[in-house]
Amino acid sequence: MSAIHIDGTLEIATGVPATRDKAGYEALVWAAIGGLIEAPAFATTHADVQVPSLSGRTRIMKGAETGVASSLSWEDIAADPGQAAAIAAAVARGEYSLRWTPPGSPTADYSSGIVKDYSPNKPTNGSFAGGTCQFVPNYGTVTETVPA
Repeated sequence: MSAIHIDGTLEIATGVPATRDKAGYEALVWAAIGGLIEAPAFATTHADVQVPSLSGRTRIMKGAETGVASSLSWEDIAADPGQAAAIAAAVARGEYSLRWTPPGSPTADYSSGIVKDYSPNKPTNGSFAGGTCQFVPNYGTVTETVPA
């Protein structure tokens, strides 16, 4: 049976840890993003490096790694500190850290990068108050046990 993501927790912290391990991430101050609808994937991709050869065959090698933009979205909850932090991060220029804890999981995934492109949901007769933004990881994901 597949695991589900319902009731997972996404948290945000200002800045990046001094060390990219559990101690470094736990030294940050975290705010849970309430009303979560979609959590970002902490994904990366690589550039293709083409290596030509006189044999007539060009090989593809794995090049530089870069983060992949992924959405996070939420239903508006008045005075939610996590939503306010995500919106502030999306309009600021710094790096931020996210912690994703799946429901009932003994581990959490940590990632640091930029939050960008905040957009409130468009008001229509079929929409709800809330917003969305993008997260782009600048570093690899760190998976550690959930803090006590």
